[in-house]
Amino acid sequence: MDHLLSEPVGIFLIVISVILLAPMLSRLIHLPDIIGLIVGGVVIGPHGLGLLEREGAVELLATVGLIYLMFSAGAEIDLTQFKRVRNRSLFFGGLTFIIPQIIGTGIGFALGFELLSSILLGSIFASHTLISFPIIIRLGITHNEPVAVTVGATIITDIAALLVLAAIAGSADGNTNVIFFVRLIGFLFIYTLIILFAVPYVGRLFFKYFRASSVEFQFVLVVIFIAAFTAELIGMEAIVGAFLAGLAINSTVPDRSAVMGRVLFIGEAFFIPVFLISIGLLIDPMAFFTDQRTVIVSVVLVATVLITKYLASWMTALRFGYSRDEVFVMWGLSMAQAAATLAAALIGIEIGLLEPAVFNGVVTMILVTCVLSPILIERYGARLTIIEETAQEDNSTSEPLAPLYSRILIPVSNPKTETFLIELASILSTKSDGLLMPLNVARLIDGQIKGLAQQAQLLDIKFPVDNETRIQPIWRIDASVSNGILCTAIEYDASAIIMGWSGESSFYKTAFGRMLDEVIWNASVPVLVGRLTSSIVSKQRILLVIPTNSLRGHLLQDAIDAALLIAQAVDIPLKILIAGQYQGDLVRLDENSSLELDIEHLESDVVGYLTELAQPSDLLILATFGSQRRFQSSLGKLPEEIAERTTASLIVIRFPASSI
Repeated sequence: MDHLLSEPVGIFLIVISVILLAPMLSRLIHLPDIIGLIVGGVVIGPHGLGLLEREGAVELLATVGLIYLMFSAGAEIDLTQFKRVRNRSLFFGGLTFIIPQIIGTGIGFALGFELLSSILLGSIFASHTLISFPIIIRLGITHNEPVAVTVGATIITDIAALLVLAAIAGSADGNTNVIFFVRLIGFLFIYTLIILFAVPYVGRLFFKYFRASSVEFQFVLVVIFIAAFTAELIGMEAIVGAFLAGLAINSTVPDRSAVMGRVLFIGEAFFIPVFLISIGLLIDPMAFFTDQRTVIVSVVLVATVLITKYLASWMTALRFGYSRDEVFVMWGLSMAQAAATLAAALIGIEIGLLEPAVFNGVVTMILVTCVLSPILIERYGARLTIIEETAQEDNSTSEPLAPLYSRILIPVSNPKTETFLIELASILSTKSDGLLMPLNVARLIDGQIKGLAQQAQLLDIKFPVDNETRIQPIWRIDASVSNGILCTAIEYDASAIIMGWSGESSFYKTAFGRMLDEVIWNASVPVLVGRLTSSIVSKQRILLVIPTNSLRGHLLQDAIDAALLIAQAVDIPLKILIAGQYQGDLVRLDENSSLELDIEHLESDVVGYLTELAQPSDLLILATFGSQRRFQSSLGKLPEEIAERTTASLIVIRFPASSI
């Protein structure tokens, strides 16, 4: 039996069993999964039941898990939100790094450590991991400014802590001269520029020409490990490259896209749990009872991280006028230690700078902060939710509109040729926490049903959507496809319809083709008609085009909101090109908006202007409302002419007349 457990099949059985059972047990007592996995590693490790050693296969898988962990940390940072509160995030990020770094280094000297060990100990306190952010999402306070500031500060603290680790690791190898540090900084600067700028460019080109899901997945994995391996080549730790790769992929692939969902899923489901289990294998629980130094170090580390992170939160709140509840939310988010902390502690042990007592103390600090952080966020985040809801009620003058992308109906006839459209619909519905409803209509002609045999097979296939996309396929039989779409939109309470368009010239008196026209001009909800020439993840900019007489009243705001939601979903900039007729309205909207809008005057020769301006990587959005006659009088053949003269992707949004 013991022999079998040491074989590959036995090792895998033990590991996968802990990955399954440990989180389930930890949730029963309301503890984060990370704690259950680390404790599970202790139980099965050499200091527990002795079922598993860290050497060999486990160490290999744990290394991959560490790379995945740091990649995930970079990929989950909201860069759009960071740009909005960049200066305040820099302020808080600086404080929440410098204060723990300085005090932590002093604590290291007080504990009798050498210079390098003390600096490394300080960097362990300096970073933080947003383990409680899912609670923030559930409470609906992601756009609260102190929350956004704390999330943005993660970029500063993680990068700074990893840089300290890289420098310390190099010095520990005997590279302490000035030339080494100049070389390291120079290589790091060039390397960072290459990763953050070259990877997004190459990624967009790749996703433009290669669409097989397995190939996309493999491309992202290759990027991650090339970045990690290259970091080692220039004298840094692989986790620095993995983190930067996460930031780069973050700006290339939307966080809710199918490919990102697959990449993060395999990491979160297997490799990262294996890494956490491997941490438990290193812990000797008896040391907390037999080694007085381990107990002292653990208490000191926990107290230090709690005090220093609170000081940084309090000073930032004092500077920017945040409330007491917001201070505790910032403290709760920034105190949790996991990703960079675990990585630095493990590397510190491997290069001989940290003693076992410190490693046990670091794990204790992680356990305490990972328990305390969710408690603080639940309590004080809930208070912020109540305050924000009250403010919204006080400022509300009418019933809020249903989210545009909350229930998306998308008619499909061949998902293989409609990949780009389905991908966009998936990203939008997931971003809105909504429902994607693929529809296929079989036609009833002279008592015979055409297409029924292929219908079930069509909607049973795996659509190219993210793992988190909620999907409800719909089968329907109707006398006409357009009538089936319109009736389904009413019966299933669709908030929007997304349909594909070839972009080709249509017959006389039709705008997009007979079937599309019947849906567009009779739908009671907004209809998005799209000609997507490449994947939405390859786009670099959205141009919202508002020609003369195309919109009226509040629909200007609705059109901006619709385009802005797409821009935020795929994390690319939005530029508004608007006719002079609307300049006054847009100025008033800009004054009342918390967002900085990029606005440019639209020339009278719209087609000629867009032909020169639009790039293949752009997404053009036109908006209109009302009847087909009104559309013809305002936009006319503009969509067809744009489609004919540019290779940019194009979406036309038609708002129903009832929305005026």
